[in-house]
Amino acid sequence: MDALVALTAAHLETFVLVFCRLGGMMVWAPVLGHRSIPVPHRAGLAALLGLLITPVVGGAPRGSAGDAVALVGAVAGEALVGLAIGFVAHLIVAAVHVAGEMAGMQMGLGLASVFDPAAGEQTQVLTRLLEIVALLTFLAVNGHHLLIRAVAASFSRIGPGAALDPAAAGGLGALGGKVFRSGLEMAAPVVGLLMALNVALALLSRAVPQMNVFFVALPASVAVGLLGLVDSMPVLGHVVTRLVGEMAGDLDLLFRGVSHGAR
Repeated sequence: MDALVALTAAHLETFVLVFCRLGGMMVWAPVLGHRSIPVPHRAGLAALLGLLITPVVGGAPRGSAGDAVALVGAVAGEALVGLAIGFVAHLIVAAVHVAGEMAGMQMGLGLASVFDPAAGEQTQVLTRLLEIVALLTFLAVNGHHLLIRAVAASFSRIGPGAALDPAAAGGLGALGGKVFRSGLEMAAPVVGLLMALNVALALLSRAVPQMNVFFVALPASVAVGLLGLVDSMPVLGHVVTRLVGEMAGDLDLLFRGVSHGAR
């Protein structure tokens, strides 16, 4: 009986750690961690996935069972690993956000903003539209499935309850450059058209000094920007699909760095 109780306690402790890693991932994860989804629903999904993953993980976590201090440290470590996984996936949305802000400012839509429940702040209308398109693309290419599989696979690289070296997650900063590079790639068609329009308006104002350029520039910028946006939608879909495909490699680099720092 004592052995059965000890085994049950060990699996319960493992489930808690798995749940914490999944919960940390859902804080940042696209779609799965969207703020429009109530917290109890997200917690319930994390618990359900934890029940499915725990038997596969198996084994008791490192550290002595019943040690409250060790358990708290293990829970914090699992949450950090989950946050790092979710953050890598969130970089896709961040890149689209950068593209929307760049294109929106060039189109003169900086003052047209709506409340973004995911970010908890005011966001340009164009940025919000592009983020919705990106999330739909993320679902269409099964990015959420890839993310869940990545969390499940992470336990083979980083065991539950493993002590982590904080310096091991320093590689996340290197992914920041990808955000701006991908955002510029998505916004380039619209920004390029609007820059050409501004040059044309400047030449026109020199040729026709009587014309009120500012009266023409705003509607022309919006019209040309929208046409460029429609034409660049395939580029947006291609970049988001590519970023989802690269997410596995980014997570593998993360797992290698963190597992190297685990002890």
